[in-house]
Amino acid sequence: MPHVFPRAFGATARVLLSALGALALAAPAAPAQVSNAVQLLANVNPGAGYAGCCGYRSPSGIEIAIVGDQNGTWFINATNPTQPSVVGFVPGAGSIWREIQTYSTFAYIVTEAAGGMQIVDLSNPLQPVLVRTWGTSIWGNAHSIAIDQGAGKCYVCGTNVGIAVVDLVANPSNPTLIRTWNDVYIHDLWIQHGLAHMAAIWAGEYWIVDVSSLPTMTVLSRSRTPGAFTHNTGVTADDRIAITTDESAGGHVAIWDIADPRNPVKISEYTANPAAIGHNAYVLGNFVHVAYYTEGYRLLDITDPARPFEAGFYDTWPGASGGYNGNWGCYPYQPSGVVYVSDRSTGLYILRPDPISATHTPLTDTTNEDTPRQLSVRASSASGLAPQSATLRWRVGGGSWQNAAMTPGSLVGEFVGAIPAISAPAEVEYGFVFQFAASTAAWPGDGSTGFQYRIGQVRSLYLESFEGGWNGWTHGASFGQDDWEIGVPQGKNGDPSFAHSPTQCAGTDLGFGANDGRYSTNSTSFLQSPVVNVGTRTDLKLRIRRWLAVEDASRDQARILVNGLPIYTNSTTSSIQDSAWLDLSYPLNTVLGGAPSAVFRFELQTDGAGNRAGWNLDDVEVFFLSDCMPPIAYGQGVAGSGAFTPALAQVGDPSLGNAGFALRASSLVGGAPSVLMIGFAPNSLSVLGVTLLVDPSAAITLATTAQGPIGQAGVGTAQWATPVPPNGLLDGATVYTQVLTVDAGGPQGVASSSGLRVRVCADR
Repeated sequence: MPHVFPRAFGATARVLLSALGALALAAPAAPAQVSNAVQLLANVNPGAGYAGCCGYRSPSGIEIAIVGDQNGTWFINATNPTQPSVVGFVPGAGSIWREIQTYSTFAYIVTEAAGGMQIVDLSNPLQPVLVRTWGTSIWGNAHSIAIDQGAGKCYVCGTNVGIAVVDLVANPSNPTLIRTWNDVYIHDLWIQHGLAHMAAIWAGEYWIVDVSSLPTMTVLSRSRTPGAFTHNTGVTADDRIAITTDESAGGHVAIWDIADPRNPVKISEYTANPAAIGHNAYVLGNFVHVAYYTEGYRLLDITDPARPFEAGFYDTWPGASGGYNGNWGCYPYQPSGVVYVSDRSTGLYILRPDPISATHTPLTDTTNEDTPRQLSVRASSASGLAPQSATLRWRVGGGSWQNAAMTPGSLVGEFVGAIPAISAPAEVEYGFVFQFAASTAAWPGDGSTGFQYRIGQVRSLYLESFEGGWNGWTHGASFGQDDWEIGVPQGKNGDPSFAHSPTQCAGTDLGFGANDGRYSTNSTSFLQSPVVNVGTRTDLKLRIRRWLAVEDASRDQARILVNGLPIYTNSTTSSIQDSAWLDLSYPLNTVLGGAPSAVFRFELQTDGAGNRAGWNLDDVEVFFLSDCMPPIAYGQGVAGSGAFTPALAQVGDPSLGNAGFALRASSLVGGAPSVLMIGFAPNSLSVLGVTLLVDPSAAITLATTAQGPIGQAGVGTAQWATPVPPNGLLDGATVYTQVLTVDAGGPQGVASSSGLRVRVCADR
């Protein structure tokens, strides 16, 4: 899937200002600002104390930028975005809040300072005319306004009477009130396709309300947002992804899966700066355009909603981060592709984003610790520019980041590089940094996390797949109903219709018979494992396959405990609705504290409403990532009779204390005297027509006679028991081995295998 990367290039624009149609003098070039992947076209600053902004495009193609300030609303001809000019100003009650929306050929303006909304006729967009102020008898103040363009309904939010729902269809210049709604204070909303996506700021919640049958309004869901100060919302055109902002420090932009509007599921979050406050976000295609106060305008790519990426920015505020200075609003919906941004101090900015897309095939898990991992990435901008250079970044086990310059590939914008060989066991994160003419940008995200892969083999100490019944597991309820069952899930109300493997799983109400698959209300139930012997390793993890559906933890709490201590509790900020089996792992070292055994407990505590599918569990496993790696062949063997080349393989793992470890040779001559060489260093020494691949100066030789029909080529075998001492000093030691055998068909009566490198490991 393509991803988007930012780049920056500077630009200044000569801005022509005019007041109410008067010829203006040329303004000085706008001051240089920090920018990535966004070009400044113009800056217009005709007033003071700016608030929201909007846009209008006439049937004849004239594009108007509309900006509110503390004294009224400015109308700016931006048809030529590098030479905008003011064409109108509509005075209004003094206020630092002013928001604007358009419908048909009219603009609608509201403010916290006075009642009603101003209606401005834009049928001649170069001569805006105030038609009337409507609604003063209905509300005394308003915070924001949203218009359902498809239905022609206007929603005035944050008034002293709640939301005022207004019909614009019959007469856009003289609307009619449909109803008011005051279930909760709504600060702002986005409305489309019969659903109102509401920001209940004081409740800290995202509400979805069905408004398809006005005046009826039905609440479908309520979800706590990450910062619990929900300021605004936005939705993709297909009604599948929603965006919320919290107007609080950290400025979380949350991304939600709303395919089921009754069960929104938070997918991911983004913040530009932990010190900064996010304000308004607007969705267009796969991008989110965010007005971010002191962090300016931020452009997010949500092509992959689970991995939002900052595709570009333009910082309109040169001062310190934090507080409410800087960018108030943005408007990305003009057909020309420009974005209007309103900075509280310096007015309207007309910007043109130029994001860069990049493709990369992620590295997968491996058991090869000897070979560098080769990779490539390719990037290109919307305007056809490519990065000048690229840097590969990686780190092992959460350690410090390492950097290496990448080499240009054969394609335009392509770069290739490699992560060095890393010894197992290891977990590796990596990402890229692109250098452009005037900017540097890391990807993924801010570079703190990235793509991941593991080096080593997974070793399982315990695995329960629930195929044979309860197998020592117990279940019950300390309060209310015990819903836990084992069997084939029935796929009802968000449950899976199949187990992870092979056929059965455990869960709360699997939907058998007339059961609906939902957990019971007002209950506290559990599923608990028998005592599991796990030893004293410090690198153990609990792996589960999970399909979970619960409300947020302020309503329903799902927990995992190990020996009575919690290692997982669902979030208080959003519900969970898994739509596939998830493979999740949790470190056990801290919670076990050296204990050689563990009891795993899955709990569900529910309130009196909103019950969902609950827990579904399969393949509960205790494992560690082993440093026991597959043996590696090296060098070349020499063939003997019948063109058979002796082969060497290991039997079992060379783990500390493994008395059964052995090395086995094949493709020998039956009855032939054979020698196994074992040493701690490789070699390349010519002897008797073969190459010794083990250093003989520090090697052990073990002789035997090949089994099999005497004198018959290619059928002989030999095996040497080579028990591994339980000596921890040997952990990680590399052993080099080779077989030499008497064979008349060899160059000088001897044939040999290739070398086999064996790694001793602490697997037990």
